[in-house]
This record gives sequence, C-alpha cells and structure tokens, in this order.
Amino acid sequence: MFKQDRREIFSFRKYKNGRTDSKLIGATLLALGVGLVTTTQSVSADVVNGAGGSEVALVDSVDKTTSTNTNTFTDDTDTSKVAKFDAVLNKGVAEPTKANENKGDADGTDTVTVTSETTVNYKLEEDKSLLKTETVATGQGTITTPYDKKGLAADTDGKDYRESTADKSGISVSEETGKQDTLELNGKVYERTRSEVEGADKAKYSKTQFNDIEASVSPEGMHNKLGEIDYTKTTGKVYLVEETSDGHYGKFVETNGVSSDEDAVSKWKAGLANAKDFTKANVTLQEGDSILVLDKDTYAVANPSLVKTKKRYSSPTYEVIPDVVDTDSSVNFDNPTYVLEQINADQTANILEAGKDGIFGTSDDVERTVTGDKIADFSAGSGKAFIKEDLKPFFNLPDYNVLPVNTNPSIKDVLKNHESYYVLYEILKFAENEATSDSDKEKIRAAKSKVDAYLDSVATTLESKGLKVAYVKDSTLSNIRGKYYFVSDGSTEGDQFLANSEEASKLLSPNSSNIHSNFENLTFSNVKETKSISGDIETTVKVEKNYKILDTASLELETITTTKRTHLVTKENILSNYLEGQDTVTKEETSDLVKKGSVKVNDDGSVTVTTVETMPVYKFYKGVSFDRDNENSNEVQPDSDGFLRLSDDANGFSATAESSHNETTYNKREVITPIRAYKVVADGNSVVTHYYREKKAPLNVNYYLENTTTSLAPSENQADLPVKSDYTTQAKTIEPKTEVQDLPEKTVTTVTTYELVATPDNANGKIAEGGTTVNYYYRAVVNTTEVAKKAPVLVNYYIENTETKLAPSDDQGQKDIGSKYTSETKVIEPKVETEDLPDRVVTKTTRYELVSVPSDKEGTVPVEGKVVNYYYRPVVTTETVMKKAPALVNYYV
Repeated sequence: MFKQDRREIFSFRKYKNGRTDSKLIGATLLALGVGLVTTTQSVSADVVNGAGGSEVALVDSVDKTTSTNTNTFTDDTDTSKVAKFDAVLNKGVAEPTKANENKGDADGTDTVTVTSETTVNYKLEEDKSLLKTETVATGQGTITTPYDKKGLAADTDGKDYRESTADKSGISVSEETGKQDTLELNGKVYERTRSEVEGADKAKYSKTQFNDIEASVSPEGMHNKLGEIDYTKTTGKVYLVEETSDGHYGKFVETNGVSSDEDAVSKWKAGLANAKDFTKANVTLQEGDSILVLDKDTYAVANPSLVKTKKRYSSPTYEVIPDVVDTDSSVNFDNPTYVLEQINADQTANILEAGKDGIFGTSDDVERTVTGDKIADFSAGSGKAFIKEDLKPFFNLPDYNVLPVNTNPSIKDVLKNHESYYVLYEILKFAENEATSDSDKEKIRAAKSKVDAYLDSVATTLESKGLKVAYVKDSTLSNIRGKYYFVSDGSTEGDQFLANSEEASKLLSPNSSNIHSNFENLTFSNVKETKSISGDIETTVKVEKNYKILDTASLELETITTTKRTHLVTKENILSNYLEGQDTVTKEETSDLVKKGSVKVNDDGSVTVTTVETMPVYKFYKGVSFDRDNENSNEVQPDSDGFLRLSDDANGFSATAESSHNETTYNKREVITPIRAYKVVADGNSVVTHYYREKKAPLNVNYYLENTTTSLAPSENQADLPVKSDYTTQAKTIEPKTEVQDLPEKTVTTVTTYELVATPDNANGKIAEGGTTVNYYYRAVVNTTEVAKKAPVLVNYYIENTETKLAPSDDQGQKDIGSKYTSETKVIEPKVETEDLPDRVVTKTTRYELVSVPSDKEGTVPVEGKVVNYYYRPVVTTETVMKKAPALVNYYV
C-alpha cells in the first residue's frame, strides 16, 4: 500500500518543465536501478596472463621475465583491438634500458662449425699444365659464442651474444697439404719442385637459418668482451632484422654505416614504413654484408588512480504552507476541600489496632471498643459525589477499595491508602501515565515519592499525638464499618488533638500545605501526533495537552492543536531530475593497481583496466540550487518512511550521487636493442698447388762378395735415366785369387774362385724413384792345400822333483807339427835292498807311485816339439827279520 501511495505521488506530480508522467516514471526507475545494474555487471576475462590467469601478472624485477609474465588485453567493446605486453611492471620497479643484458653467467652457447676443404692441384713446372687435381679434407674448427637470455620475455626472445671464441686449431692448410714428393702418372714419375698456398683461411660454415634463408654467417669478431657489438666491423650492407621470437624473424630495414646501438634503433624506426619480411624473396646476402638482429620487447608501466564521479539532481520548487494552531483551556478539575469530622459520641465502634509490629492482622493486634467521639476522618462533604464526574475529562476514577486486614497491611500502607488521599494518588498515577516525556514522568515520580515520605513520617507523628490508625470491625454506625479511621488512644493528649481540628488538619488534611507543597504547580504534558497523506501533502496533527496540578490537587488543562501541511518528496522523485552539465569528476593517484575488470585498448597502445563502478552513495540537501562550497552543510536525510519533508526554510531538495571506480592505465613502453651481429661469409676452398718436373735417377750395378759390400769388380754407373725407364744388367766373371802362407808349423796354399750366388731380382726392370741399384753377389769358393812341418816328441819318467830317470825315456821321434800325440804312464819296478846285520836282516823296499797325470799327457805337437814328464814319488817300506840262535837251558845243581 505504501509503495502504491508513492507511485501515485509520482504519477500525479505536476512539474513546471512540463515533462510527461511516463518519462518521469521511467527516469525514476532508471535512477532506482543504478545500484542493481552496477552490482550485477559481469567482468569479462579480457585479461589473460601467460600463466593462463585472468588478471594482470605483475613483475617485481626486469632482470629475467618469461612468457608466464606476459599479459594480453582484449578491448571489451571491440575485440579486434588487442594489446600484448611482455611484462607489466609493478609500482616502483625500475624500467629496463635494454631488451637483454650481458651479465652474470651466460645462459648457453651457440656453435658455428667451420669445415675446411682444400683443392690440391698438381702441375708441371715447365708449362704449368695440370697433371691432376683432388679435394682433401683439411680439418674442422668451431666458433663458440656464449649468449644470454635475460631481460624481458627471456624464454621466448632471441639470444644476446657475447664475445665469440674461434678454435681453428683442427684446421691445417699449408704446403704440406696434399703434398707428394713424387708423382707417378701415365707411366712417368715426377718430383716436386715447389708448392704454393692460396686462400688458406677459406672454409665452409655451418648454415644459420633466417626464416627461409640459409646463410653462411659468422659472429666471430662482431662482439667485444662486454658483449657489445663492434660497429667498426659492420661493413657492406647492414640488414637490421627484428627477431619476433627465438629463431623467428619479422621485418628488416636495409641500411649502412651503423655506428652504435642507438643509431641502429634510429635507422630501424626510420625505415619501418618500407620494411619487408626477411625472406629469400626480398633479400640477397653477399659476402661482407652484416646482419644486426634486434630484440624488441614491450612492457607496460602502471598509472593507477581512483576516479570519483558526483552527479547532481533536484526536485521541483515548492511553496511553504502555513501551520494552523487551535488552543483550548476550558477543561479543568477542582478538587473539593476536606474537613476533619468526628463521629457522634453516642455511637460506639469495635476497632482493631496494630500491635508493636505495626502490622494489621497479626497476633499482637489490639482489639477494643471506643465511643464515636474518639473516631475522626476527613470528609469532602457534598463535593465527593461530583469527583468522579469532574475527573472524566481526564480519566475515569476507579472505586475506592479498603486494604483488607487479612492482607497484613502496615500502618504506613493503610495511611497512604486512606480514602482521604486516594484521589491525590490517582491523580499522580494518571499524571505519570499521561506524561509522554521521560522528564515529566520523572518529575511526577519524584513528587509522589515526597508525598509517600511525608505520610510515612505522619504514621510516626500520630502516635506522639495520641492518635492511632484503627480498623473499624463493627459499629453502631453501619457506614463506618470495614474502614480505617483516626482514633484517639484514650489519652487526654489524643482527645485534645482530635478536638483541635486546625492542628489535625495541618498534619493530615489532603488540602494542607504539608502535602500539596510536594506537588504544587507540577506540570506535565501529553503530546500526540497523527499523520495522513493525501497526494503529495502530508497533514500532521499535533495535539499537545499541557497539565498543571494545583495546590489543592486540582487539575488545569490547556490543549494546543497544531495542523501542519508539508510537501512530501521521495528520493526517487529527486533522482529522476538529473542535472546535465553539473557533474564533478575527480581523479586521485593511488597505489592500488587494477588487475582485472573492464578493458579499453587505447589508440596510443595503452590499456585502461577499470573496476566496476561502486554503488552510488546518495546525499540529499535542502534547496534546489547547489552551493558546492557548502554542499554538505545543508545535508538532510530522508525520514524512516523514505520521504523528505520540506522545511520552512527550503524551497525544495537537491541530491548528489557519488560513485567511484579504480582504474589503472598501463602505458605502453618498448625497448629495442641490437642483440646479435653476424658477418656474411663466402663458403670456399683453399687451394694448394704443387709443381713437378719429370724425375731422373741413376742406375748403379755393383759386384759384391756375398753378404758384404766388398767390390769384386768395378761398378757400372749410368746417371739421369728417366725414372720408370727400362734397363738391363749382366753378371761378370771374377778372376780367381791364390794365396800362399808359410807358417812355422806348415805351408798353406789357398786358391779362391767366385761363383754367382743368384741373378738379382732387379737385374732387369725400370728405373726406380731415387735411382736403382743392382747388386750381384758372388760366393767365394776357397780351396786350401796344407803341407805340415815335423818336431820331436819325448816322454820322460822322473823321480819327483828331480830329473833322475826311473825308466828309459819314450822317444816317439819326429811328428807332424800340429798333429796329435799321446803318452802313457809306466809301472816302475820296486827297488829292494837287504842289509844283513848280526842280529837281524833288514829288507828295504822302494816302490814308485805316480804323483799325477801330467796336463800335457796328450795334445798337439808344437813347432818346437814336445817333452812330456811323468813324476813319481818314492814310497819306502822296511821289513826287519830277526836272526835265530839256539837257546840252551841248563839246569844245574
């Protein structure tokens, strides 16, 4: 219903600009839908990083990035617009100065293989005619170049070369290449006279691929130790070639005279308009040309900002409707005057007094009978009958109820519930319930507490005055039964106090100042509002009842009724009137980079990534014109029911809708650096030419004694015969040789004749290189005749160490000198000598034993002849035989 009321307001609104209702409603819905559209907007995956993620991948260093750090941006509204960066730098990261860097350890090496082949020509010296030619392998070498893959897009970019190292130690081209000291061709032999070398450094280089171009190129000498290109070596045509990725090449620019990296880049950019693809169709490489490979990397530098947009709206202009106020003071309540009255003395009553515990209905209660003049109470007289009626404009006074004794009320409870004070307490109770402000309620509760405190003190004072509060159980006067009254305790003081109505009234009367001073002129209010809406007008009726309790506990009432008619405006109504041209857009630098969001690829190559616009924050202001300097000072908030209510000092309302988004513009940067240099080389062979003349050689024929070089006859020598020409030789007859030798022991006659051992294998043949020698070997056949001379041979047999002969010598006569001789030992007969002595016969026998066999017992007869001596050692034995004589034994007496 509420929403319907609001729609009705919008539908029937009249505006000065004459807009139609349907346009207004549509605009309102549009304004209401801003938040919904914003919160449901989807974010396209228009950012793809190299790792497959859908947000910008940032790098914190440019020393070495890879393809995982790339970022590709596709425009949200035009997918044909795509921007790709090799890297996006995080805030604070220093920008690269080169596409690659030669620092730290190299990442690898490239090797160009150098193969040497030599054409060897063999020519005749006299007319330089070619005898023959051949190609020989003369070794391999390498050109090794360390390279770096660092910087941006290190894994996909090309290689940044350092200084090359050439190792051609395996290549050898010299006069020794293909050298043959002699050459045999067509049945002839030639000897080398001299050699010459041409193009010893020529070789064939392994091919380097540039797209469909296979070229012989070399980086040797093109880079210095720092990896920098030596531009003094870039001679001939210089091809500036962009390497789009490792081993893949794009456009080229042809130039010359490049002097530095910067010059190369400058000339590259200057020639881009006419650049062509680096292919065979467009390029013809010549020896001496130079190729400079350029690496172009793109990166982005982030520029983040917070963009705040404030839009402005206004309501129509309104006129203020004045309030209508009505005041009514005609209602009041006059509380009657209370008078102390005693019962007639001729009446009696049976009363119940609380005992020492001050509690009724307990065992110490005192019951006694008193006469009527001992009993008193306050009476409103005839006014009592009108109290209920007079209070009806304020509240309905309930009937008075006595506290039953069996509920054990205290004396204080009974006193405060006494019928004399009942109306006062009900008025205070009404006041607390009627008051609408907490402060009024608190004032009323404070006043009631004071009255309570006073009556509590009265309960104590009464006893000192000789009075008690007693319950009338029975009486001769029926209308006082079952009620509490003030009763004299029977003392003179009590009786006198009752009799003195002025003093008793001052202490106990509801009209006394002791009581009404606690609430005199107490004011409180009851304020109520009712609202109703009709069209775009809200009517508020405010009824303000202002009460005052007078000193007699009477009531005065003033009722003020204010009718206020207010123009109502809704937020939607204000937001439906957008003020074009009043937007304020501010941009603040931030440190937060937007990594995903809406993507716009700008014409300058930069990319702007924008977050979703935040939900607008609406603010509403008094007045229909803006004071931008003091805009917030007039801010108002819609009430809880959603309405803005026009105040007296305003002619309408304005509103702002502030939203924001973060955006980061990734500004495109590129760095182009020459990273490799090649020199185009020509493949070729070295040439070694050996010159020859026909070779001559001698023929030497020798006649040697077998196994010697002893010449038996003069050699036959022929010089300068053509090598390989035919020759023949013949053996010779060697004259015999006779020799006679007269020796002491003999005469020897030797006759030597010579016979050919065999005909040499090369007795006939062709002249060999270096000459041919034919050696005839003869075997010496020696015939020797010997005539021996003679000498004597004598054999002697001597006693040892003497020349005393023991037997006759053996004279063997004359024997041929040098012939064999032999000798024999002899047995020497013993020599026996007997000596006959008177008493015995002594026989002495001498035998001879050979001392030793002489060493020259046998041998060859020497020139002077031979004497062989045998020596014997005498061995003497003696035998004694005693002679016999008769022995006579005589036995004499």
